[in-house]
Amino acid sequence: MKSAGTLFTPSFDQHCRVGVKANSRVLLWGDSHADAIAWELGKALGEAGLGLVQMTKPACIPITGLVRGNCWKFNNKVRDYLASSNEDILVLSGYWTKNVEGAFDNGDGGIDQTGSWPTDVHDAEGLTNVLTREERVLARTQLAIEEYLASGKKVILVYPVPEAGWDVPKYVMNSVLYGNKKSDVYTRVGEGHAVSTRYDIFQRRNQRMLAALDSIGQHPNLYRIKPHEYLCDTYVKGRCVNSCLLYTSPSPRDLSTS
Repeated sequence: MKSAGTLFTPSFDQHCRVGVKANSRVLLWGDSHADAIAWELGKALGEAGLGLVQMTKPACIPITGLVRGNCWKFNNKVRDYLASSNEDILVLSGYWTKNVEGAFDNGDGGIDQTGSWPTDVHDAEGLTNVLTREERVLARTQLAIEEYLASGKKVILVYPVPEAGWDVPKYVMNSVLYGNKKSDVYTRVGEGHAVSTRYDIFQRRNQRMLAALDSIGQHPNLYRIKPHEYLCDTYVKGRCVNSCLLYTSPSPRDLSTS
C-alpha cells in the first residue's frame, strides 16, 4: 500500500488530493494511521467518481482541543478549513488508544519502544482541574466528534486498530530466516502467515476508548468501522492478526483491514 505522505503545511490548498479531484467530497483527517490508508482509500473513491483530500500529521489524532506538541494548532487549521470547504464526508482515523493508555505491551514479548504520549486537553477547555488526564482526553474525544456531527458533516469513524507491539516486518523476517517464532504468534492464515497478538489484551487495553466512542450513540450521519471485528477472534481463535506489512514500526499501522 502506498502512502500519500501529506503532512502539515501552512497552506491547506497544498494538501494531497487523490481520486477525482474535481469531486473531492471526502476529507481524511488523522495521524500516520490515516496516512497509511490514504492512497488505497483515494483510489477506491476515484473508482466511485469521488475524490479525497488528505489532512494528516504524525501523532495527531483528529480531535480539536487536545494538546500534544503543536497538534492542537494543526487540528484547529483543519476545523477552520472544514467550515468553508465543500467536503461533506469526514473519515477520522488515528492511534486513539495510545493517547490515553500509553505504551503497549502485547504480553508475548513485544513492547512498544516509542514510550507514552502526554496528550491532554487545551487549557481553554476548562477541564484541566477536573477528572484525570485520561478521562479528560476521552471526554474531549467524544465531544469533538459530536461537534463534527453537529456541523452537518457525515462522519466515518475508524475505531482502534489492534496493536502489534513488534516491528512487524523485522519480526516476520527473523521468523522466516531464523525460525525465531512462537507457534501461537506466527501462524498460517490461508495461503500465507500472520503475526498475531492476544485478543484479551486488546479488549482490556481498549476498553475505555471503545466505551467513549460507543457512548456517542446513534446518529444518522455517523458510520462506524471497527477493525477488531474483522481482525480479532476470526482468522485465529482468541488472537488479532497482523497480516499486511506497511511500516517498520511497532504500531497498528502494520495492520491492514482491506
